[in-house]
Amino acid sequence: MSEGIRRIRRWAPILKILFLVFLCAIPFLTGSAMADSIRGLLDLGYSNSETKTEDNLGQKAQTASDSFTQQYRLNMSKNLYPNLLLNAGGIFDKTKNISETDDVETRSTATRSRPFADLTLRTPLYYGGILYNKREDKFESPDSLTSINFNEDYGAILGWKPEGFPSLDMRYDKIDTYDQERLFQDISSERVLWNLAYATKHWDFRYQPTYNDTVNKIADLETKNTNHSGRLTYSDSLRDGQTSVYTSYYISRNQTETIAHGLGEVDFQLFPFSGLSAPDDSPSEGALDDNSALVDGGLTASSGVNIGLPTIGGDTRPRNMGLDFFNDTEVNTLYVWVDQELPAAIAESFSWDIYTSDDNLNWVFQTTIMAAPFGPFENRFELRFPNKTTRYIKAVVSPLSGTVPGAVALPDIFVTEIQAFLSKPAQDVKGKVIRTSQLFSTDVRSRLMDIPSLYYEFSYGLSKVDPSSQRRSNLSNGFSVTHRFSEVFSGAGRVAREDIDESETAGSAYVYNASLRAEPLKTLSHTLLFSGRKEELGAESQDKNSIFLQNRAQLYRGLNAFLHGGLSRISAASGEKQDGTSWDFGISAAPHTSLTLTFDIDSTVADRSGGGKPDDTQMSKRRNLSISYRPFQALYIIGSISRVTLPDRNTTLKNYAFNWSPFPYGTLQFNLSYNEELTSDNNGKSSTVVPSLRWNITSRAFLQLSYQLIKTESVLNTSDLKVFSVTARMIF
Repeated sequence: MSEGIRRIRRWAPILKILFLVFLCAIPFLTGSAMADSIRGLLDLGYSNSETKTEDNLGQKAQTASDSFTQQYRLNMSKNLYPNLLLNAGGIFDKTKNISETDDVETRSTATRSRPFADLTLRTPLYYGGILYNKREDKFESPDSLTSINFNEDYGAILGWKPEGFPSLDMRYDKIDTYDQERLFQDISSERVLWNLAYATKHWDFRYQPTYNDTVNKIADLETKNTNHSGRLTYSDSLRDGQTSVYTSYYISRNQTETIAHGLGEVDFQLFPFSGLSAPDDSPSEGALDDNSALVDGGLTASSGVNIGLPTIGGDTRPRNMGLDFFNDTEVNTLYVWVDQELPAAIAESFSWDIYTSDDNLNWVFQTTIMAAPFGPFENRFELRFPNKTTRYIKAVVSPLSGTVPGAVALPDIFVTEIQAFLSKPAQDVKGKVIRTSQLFSTDVRSRLMDIPSLYYEFSYGLSKVDPSSQRRSNLSNGFSVTHRFSEVFSGAGRVAREDIDESETAGSAYVYNASLRAEPLKTLSHTLLFSGRKEELGAESQDKNSIFLQNRAQLYRGLNAFLHGGLSRISAASGEKQDGTSWDFGISAAPHTSLTLTFDIDSTVADRSGGGKPDDTQMSKRRNLSISYRPFQALYIIGSISRVTLPDRNTTLKNYAFNWSPFPYGTLQFNLSYNEELTSDNNGKSSTVVPSLRWNITSRAFLQLSYQLIKTESVLNTSDLKVFSVTARMIF
């Protein structure tokens, strides 16, 4: 092959994008440009890293690498007619890496291109459009075969939105995913999604049929999935607003037809009742909060859960993300979607722990998934684990560590969705499988008295899954009351009985809580909280009670303090008990508008005993002192020191950051940060020093240099990482 042909092939991805841009630019060049826009990005980077490791046996290893990156983005839009919009552009990325490990050199080049175009017609009554994009990922290395993978998407959208009448949305996609020779991957998928919605003052109706036909030509496997789901809700207030009513009914019928002539697996998607999340460094206990954004079907909108690099002094607690199936459900796969594509080194740095629970309070560890597969072509982690039958399941992951090369550039990685699946061998599910899920709920709240404010509360929920005959209902009757005794004292309380009926057992529970609040001054408040639950379900019984006292005070202007503490106990019929004690204290002072000092302590102790199990005590304590100082606009300093006490270690962590802009408008910015954190692997500890310099050449162009020094120590080994990087970016 001649050198000329080699060069043409090497530049082919860029030429494709330029050719598509040229074609799409013709209407821009021949017509009015007043409504046109052209946006682009050019990003060039270089990084050099060196890693030295030594284990506890004295064995040493050294790795050095150089990485060159190029990123090009171009997007253009043109109003061809008042309601007809053309968007077109392309993406091109190239990364060349040269690494050397113990005198062995490895070279690789990764290239990605993605031309795209869409044409959309929009009016207040209707809209429609067509789209096309093709992504090509290429990986070349002298030590391995060149791999080229493609993802090609043809799509169309159609919508009808008459005012005061039902609205209709439709989307069609034909997606082909394959490698260049179609030897390892050759999958074709057709998807159709309809959404019919109609809402009035009291009623809301939604119907969503979907169809997906996927053909895996390598595995000789075809799956056809048809799903019909509908939701009807009603809400109203009666008796001049004294009574509120809310009722909803949801039904989903899913049919999967498997046509298998070879080997492979079929994924049956599971539809949970709700999503759950909470930051928590004690994943074996504690309830997660509702987070509907995790299960709303949106794969791009943030759910509020951020697994990116925390800021100095930010929240480094593990992120707990889970699902409530309402009934015991068999599951073996979770997809965790994020809002962006992640480099391989970043994606592989996350470690995922899987937990299950029967009550969203006590969690049982199941397995750890290291370096879960990410993508390709889809921004999601795939968590596979042995089959588990459970009502609640969650994945626990720590936010991105500063020890990972490139982490500084990713302060935000938002989780957008969690999907659950049950994967089965194709040969076991040949033919049609039909699954129907129904969920009915109603809530009524009626005001009986004005002084004190007394309410009657009624709720009923029914969940049913066929053909498994899984069924669960919960009937609740209760009373709640609120009352202000004086200008200082106020109180609230609630008591309810829940009757629970499941497929194989039944029982009841009494739920009760009370609170008393005292506010003698506007700057001083005290709140006493008591809550409990007594449950008997079949042969099992459990009592949960807790009492907490919360105190807040503004001692002086700029001086605030709080003190919280409480006790909890959980006891089961088996004789097992768990007693918990927790308290936290904090004080913050702002002696000057430029200076803030904060000190806080939090401590938790959990004692487990009885039930034929050995006694166990878990304890954690953390003391934090932080300071922030901004003597003038161009200089900002923050720092903190923490003392962490755990059952297996006792250590001190220091963090500080320094930001200085010597010139007006922040044209030149100098940053210096130092961060220490505990690592979960082998009781480790890491320290990171990052000096950086950024020159904002214009509002659309900058040059940035940074140098990272990362040292990690654990009981098994130590490692030192040095990374120098330079980035130039221009936006137009």
